[in-house]
Amino acid sequence: MLDILESMPNSGFAERVKQRLNKRPMEIVKGIATEVNDVSTICHGHFSHDNLLFKYQNGKPTDAKVIDWQTMRYCSPAVDLGPILLYNVTHENGPSEVQKILTLYVDTVRSEYPEIDAERLREDIVGKFLLACVVLSFLDHITDDELTRVLLLLEQLDDLD
Repeated sequence: MLDILESMPNSGFAERVKQRLNKRPMEIVKGIATEVNDVSTICHGHFSHDNLLFKYQNGKPTDAKVIDWQTMRYCSPAVDLGPILLYNVTHENGPSEVQKILTLYVDTVRSEYPEIDAERLREDIVGKFLLACVVLSFLDHITDDELTRVLLLLEQLDDLD
């Protein structure tokens, strides 16, 4: 990931990310992934399409089960949501898609748990998008081009501070 950041031209964003990761990247990631706060929830820890089983009727999915829970933890929902969100949006409409999906997520959580502070939840998730990039950088199926796309999206969002 640092190699990709090095190739980003004159980017203040890339410099801020490198400064943050050069301090002790694994300690930073571990701290983010294990932090418990007022919006923490039970997270899968490695939520991906590989860990979903679908039930089909007449060729259409009718139910889904999440499997492979050995990395479960109590932490920020960003641990599960961040990588999925950043990896699956298109580059062209990325920032608006991220905001739209994030709003849908926060509104859905609020409908089930009205006592949750929606703005605090949103800030927690967005503030941990760098963790999502680091997680994605370790996945075997992620190419450098895909990781570059995610970093460029994060640069457009530019909410690391």
